[in-house]
Amino acid sequence: MWPLTVAEIARITAGIIIAGNDNTQVNGISTDSRTLKEEDLFVALPGERTDGHKFVPMVLSQAAAAALVTRPVDCICPPGKSIILVADTSQALLELGAWYRRQFLVRTVAITGSTGKTTTKDLIAKVLMKRWRTLKSPGNLNTEIGLPLTLFNLGQDHEMAVLELAMRGPGQIRQLAEVARPEVGVITNIGVAHLGVLGTRANIARAKGELLEILPAQGIAVLNGDDLYLRRQSSRCRCSVIYFGLKGDADMRGFDISREGMAGISFTVDGLCGRGRVQLPLIGKFNVSNALAAIAVGHYFGLSLAEMTAALKEVRPPAMRLNIIKRPDGALIIDDAYNANPVSMRGALGAMSDLAQGRRTVAVLGDMLELGALAPAAHKEVGRLVGEQGVDCLIAVGFWASNVVEGAIGAGFDVKKTHICPDAEAAANVALSQVRPRDVVLVKASRGLQFEHIVAILKQEGCR
Repeated sequence: MWPLTVAEIARITAGIIIAGNDNTQVNGISTDSRTLKEEDLFVALPGERTDGHKFVPMVLSQAAAAALVTRPVDCICPPGKSIILVADTSQALLELGAWYRRQFLVRTVAITGSTGKTTTKDLIAKVLMKRWRTLKSPGNLNTEIGLPLTLFNLGQDHEMAVLELAMRGPGQIRQLAEVARPEVGVITNIGVAHLGVLGTRANIARAKGELLEILPAQGIAVLNGDDLYLRRQSSRCRCSVIYFGLKGDADMRGFDISREGMAGISFTVDGLCGRGRVQLPLIGKFNVSNALAAIAVGHYFGLSLAEMTAALKEVRPPAMRLNIIKRPDGALIIDDAYNANPVSMRGALGAMSDLAQGRRTVAVLGDMLELGALAPAAHKEVGRLVGEQGVDCLIAVGFWASNVVEGAIGAGFDVKKTHICPDAEAAANVALSQVRPRDVVLVKASRGLQFEHIVAILKQEGCR
């Protein structure tokens, strides 16, 4: 981030400098007192667990150059440091991010969707990096907090930006897109994640589709053509549309898919980019669609298919998203602990089956959150998939675990091979007793269940 003075920040955010002086210089933005750097502006955000205002005295006495607050705090502002009062620190952070984005001519791609956002973001960035200096959202910095923090990393050397946009309710995608100002908008799919908030898939589609109305007429929308909900949203575009998918009427079509175990998958792409074979070092057939989205974006920017296939061959999965951990005893742990919904559960179970190729399989599956009234049936459906795919051991975890087991038994699964656990700690202990050498183990749940602890324990156990 280039330097800003406190006076400039106050002007951008309609704030008032209530302590310190106008000329205090800020060289970065932070919302976390634990990772604050020298001369950062500390933005005091209200949180579910704690309030950032509690840390203002501490950060000002240490590295922070200034603090952004929504109310006066009980502290003496040290010499050379400043405090800015604003109406809403969260809104002020967005305003700062939007202002900073406008200072750069960088061409921008924004990605949203119910599943596959982060992987698609990484694939697109990998493709664009073949020719341009590209900024991408790190990790999951995709919210009204994460997006501005990503944008503050823009520099004069960047030519492209690839940004992920998250959604929790109506209006949020529009708000984030107005900050990001994308030229290209990508929507991976419309699933049932957030159904508990938005009620129906049609409502989810409308909320995700807010991105399309922000795209400029000279830009492009890249949409999953296999998703009828997205087909219906395309009328909201002022710009042209490229459809990707596995069906014949897609502009970028993938077919002849080959599952290659630890090596990932390969497929043939045919469409606007020409025709060629793509090697993708990711497991899961659904990743073909994510790669097709990246190819569509690369084609729009003028990359050749040869450049794009070379880039995609080098990708690695994002953290906790179908990462494969090979233990010394030959067991394979599929770490997909970042999140879960009915679509991604189906895909992950299929990926486990593809990877196993006859080996014994263990599915450690936890609750899928934010499904509202659909939750009982959705978890029962996951169990049915477990039964149909011939999983050898099921460990169901959380509030809806009994629904998963019920669905599995209904599909013919042996009740003796099922285990119900209240939480991740209990599930880890059961998994330790069930996993054998050379097993393939899927660990997947919504983020709130903290299944990364199960992965860590299984990984350590195999290294003893």
